[in-house]
Amino acid sequence: MTASRSSQYAPPRPGDNLFGMNSTASTNNTAAGNTARAPRATHALRLAAAVLFAGTVALWAATGAHRGWTQTSKVVLQQDEITGIDFPVHQKTFVAGVEVLAVGVAFAAALVTASLLTNRRRKV
Repeated sequence: MTASRSSQYAPPRPGDNLFGMNSTASTNNTAAGNTARAPRATHALRLAAAVLFAGTVALWAATGAHRGWTQTSKVVLQQDEITGIDFPVHQKTFVAGVEVLAVGVAFAAALVTASLLTNRRRKV
């Protein structure tokens, strides 16, 4: 090292932040709740969005990944034992359609958007 370079460097003093400024003289952002980490609300919203997205896709896939509208009943053909004639019988069932998928994904996107808006720094 040259002498000029070593004279420019001064070791940090107690109370200095990363920029060499005294933290007591500058505005203390930790008291206002602004830290280097994202706030808890941001993490909670993003976690809720991820759970909602995964749950919506899992529900849609588990009920048959139907690409039409939601169905609450299903027609099943049964055969009469005596005559051998087939006849339709309505069974109550739930098959999630694309609107369930779309609404779930839209709410997850809204939660992610809300988490991005809560992450903005407040000017003190």
